[in-house]
Amino acid sequence: MNRPNRAHTLRLLIAWAVLSVIGIVIAMQVHLPPGDQSNQSTDQTWLLQFMTIVSTPVFVGVVLFIVYSAFAFRQKRGALEDGPPSGTPRNGQIRLS
Repeated sequence: MNRPNRAHTLRLLIAWAVLSVIGIVIAMQVHLPPGDQSNQSTDQTWLLQFMTIVSTPVFVGVVLFIVYSAFAFRQKRGALEDGPPSGTPRNGQIRLS
């Protein structure tokens, strides 16, 4: 039994971890409104910063997966591995029978 190739998974996990840490550090440095003018605004600022920090790894993971997939799994130039679609007429009309 062949073991599946895990190189893509390992690359994605390492890149995700590194970029998530960088993103969290940047997110911790951003000063979000409304500041600390009152108790409510302090709580709101803390909550906005917390939500930004929690959502950063999710955002990085989704964007990284899309970009990595677009580059790693693209079709080679000149390689046609798939034929024309079957079951559809050439003139674009659909048969209902």
